[in-house]
Amino acid sequence: MHRWLARSVVRTITATALLTASCAPATGTPTTAAPGAAAPSEVPSLDWLVGTWTTQTPEGLVTEQWSKQSATTWVGRSDTTKDGAVVFFEQMRLERAADGTVTFFAQPMGRTPATPFRAVPPFVAQQLTVENPDNEFPQRIEYRREGETLTATISGAGQQAQWQYRRGD
Repeated sequence: MHRWLARSVVRTITATALLTASCAPATGTPTTAAPGAAAPSEVPSLDWLVGTWTTQTPEGLVTEQWSKQSATTWVGRSDTTKDGAVVFFEQMRLERAADGTVTFFAQPMGRTPATPFRAVPPFVAQQLTVENPDNEFPQRIEYRREGETLTATISGAGQQAQWQYRRGD
């Protein structure tokens, strides 16, 4: 990532993190295996992510759209618009391999190659956590859906930012 872009992203993330730090965490308990039952060994369906999600931030209106491209691939795009102009965008892709593992590919501002993040436990319904400890920032991305709210959290290198989206479609 170019240094100016990295600094800009870090500033945006830091500002968003400061604003969202006072927000109450999402409520509810994720679905887990019954006591004594084995925990799921792979990521459950990701169809819960499909749709249009929006949130208003000081940086602008953030719209994240996800669609199911195939039985094993979901594609997403996040756009931040302010005063009618796109000030930040990210292309995303989730792919489930034949062995059941899931990889999240991120392309902030269309950068190539995409940065891969590997899904990590816990594997529960309507929640996804991916990590790439070698990435400068973020190193961890978490999505959690509760009803009509989608919470996205990015963290790593002592920083964190969170967005709480509402279904917009």
